[in-house]
Amino acid sequence: MQSIILTPLGDLTRRSLEQLEERYEESAAAKHKKLEALWPTKIDLARFEAYYCSGSSARITDDGERIVLEHEGTARPLTNGERASINRFIALGLVEKRTVVAESQAALIDQALRRKNPIRHLEEVFVEFTGACNLSCKHCYRGGSRPGEAGLGIEEIKQALTPLLRASITNVIITGGEPTLRRHDLVELVTFLDEHLQLTPAPYDERMLAKYGTATPTVDDVLGEPRLIRRAHDEREPGAQRHVRRRETARDDRARRRRHALRPRA
Repeated sequence: MQSIILTPLGDLTRRSLEQLEERYEESAAAKHKKLEALWPTKIDLARFEAYYCSGSSARITDDGERIVLEHEGTARPLTNGERASINRFIALGLVEKRTVVAESQAALIDQALRRKNPIRHLEEVFVEFTGACNLSCKHCYRGGSRPGEAGLGIEEIKQALTPLLRASITNVIITGGEPTLRRHDLVELVTFLDEHLQLTPAPYDERMLAKYGTATPTVDDVLGEPRLIRRAHDEREPGAQRHVRRRETARDDRARRRRHALRPRA
């Protein structure tokens, strides 16, 4: 029997999804919506979160005849739609079939984390757009223009960047040569990156509601924000009461999507 577990790219994608609220705070829902466009379908993203992200006890195995989902002490074969999602995850390089012995999905994730993962902490990527340059700087580390290095085609670059954008990298650095020598392709690439990286701030009321639990926070609400409380009650005060305010909006929506994805569907 084989378990269907995360690859290094899948592990990076999982960690990025789990950290959306922490990294983007009130803009987490907007970022999640951006990520949806990079997945084959929205339900694929919901299923990936349900099967592999934190809090999931799901484990997926393949005995050669059927693919089984084990969850909360029960087991059921995946539906046709769910199997199609798993096959797409495999095609995207997010998961793989591997013979392992583990008692829970958490143990499987730990095994993936222990494997050498060169992209585990990847946050930015360099795109060497072209080797050509219209200058001859003495300090150039490349030794001057290399006209023979035309660079990858724009569609190949976008295809290569898509898995990393799906894993929520935050920075793309375009270098050369001189990138503006491919000005039309450069505009197309920047437009593509802007579409998936640029976030429009949520309305003020929504940001306040997500951060403080009310659209019109008082001074007490602001001072009660978890980060300020953690700063005030440090480790030197072990008996201090720690208050944690739940961010209900985006987090609960994602929890509902995960529960929905675990239900049998055609």
